[in-house]
Amino acid sequence: MWSVESARQLRRKVSDAMTAKQRWLAPIAWIPVKWTYKFAHSVLNRPVYLQRLKQVASRMNQHADTAFDGYTPVKNDVFAAAYFKAGTNLLMYMCYQISEKGEGDFDHIQDIMPWPDAAQPRFWMNLFDKSAYQTLTGRRVIKTHLPATKVPVNDHAKYIAVTRDPKDCAASGYYYYQSLIFGPGTPPPAVWLDHMVSKDAPFGRWDAFTASWYKMRHRPNVLFLLFDELKDSPIESIKKIAAFLDIDLTEDALERVVAKTSFKEMKSINNRFFPAPQSMWTDVDGSIIRKGQSGDGAALFNTEQLEKFDLKMEEGLRTLGSDFPYTDIYSLNAKSQR
Repeated sequence: MWSVESARQLRRKVSDAMTAKQRWLAPIAWIPVKWTYKFAHSVLNRPVYLQRLKQVASRMNQHADTAFDGYTPVKNDVFAAAYFKAGTNLLMYMCYQISEKGEGDFDHIQDIMPWPDAAQPRFWMNLFDKSAYQTLTGRRVIKTHLPATKVPVNDHAKYIAVTRDPKDCAASGYYYYQSLIFGPGTPPPAVWLDHMVSKDAPFGRWDAFTASWYKMRHRPNVLFLLFDELKDSPIESIKKIAAFLDIDLTEDALERVVAKTSFKEMKSINNRFFPAPQSMWTDVDGSIIRKGQSGDGAALFNTEQLEKFDLKMEEGLRTLGSDFPYTDIYSLNAKSQR
């Protein structure tokens, strides 16, 4: 079992090893790499972007089936389950600050909670590290992007699942991976959107995640939320999560949690959420707390692409037997009629 300090050391080691490449090699190689990808894709019709996407997805998904091996959730565990780029940081930070009654502080988010299904779980606190329970309330937060079918769900722990319009998830993921991994090799938006509905999507497909957690929403220890609820009604959402976790917040504590989890405040401590470099293209000033808004999908992808994407998500939900009201909430056509 690794310690928080060894996780810190590993992140520093990776960051230090990448610094020289980021400083000297990346600026020189940027344009040649960019045009090599474009030429191979547009002129030679080679699937260079797709090959790179599959390579990265394989790394991101490598622990999906084994992340929680040997672990049995206990009473004070709080699983913050959000689909990839569906407001994960906001959810887990709300849960953490509620657990600390608004008095939580840390150098980096990876030091205070585990993420077993991460590409590099050793960058994070160990799942079996009991020091994570040393919050004011004894609650500890566990981050995951996995569907409920891959998470150990029992009657002891608490599970909070958040989903978001998958078109916005796709757009947010596009910009995030551009700054974290791809750089000049970033695929065209259409290629990325097709990737997000493939079996190789990073952390799995949106429909599989949403269908699995929506099915469990009636369980007393499962709270299913929409990203727009967290974003548009933060006070009500914090109160709802606190009540779900059996945590009483005084008015002062509630004000602290609301203030600390505001977009402006989280943006100001972006460096405490941004991960260690994943490639020499990782933007040292990259932002993981980017906009926190809805509608990015419509801005990045064209209408034809979005309508095709909607149909695939709706079909995926039907195939899974899910009654999640996608058409009413997220369908592009439904939104245009409101």
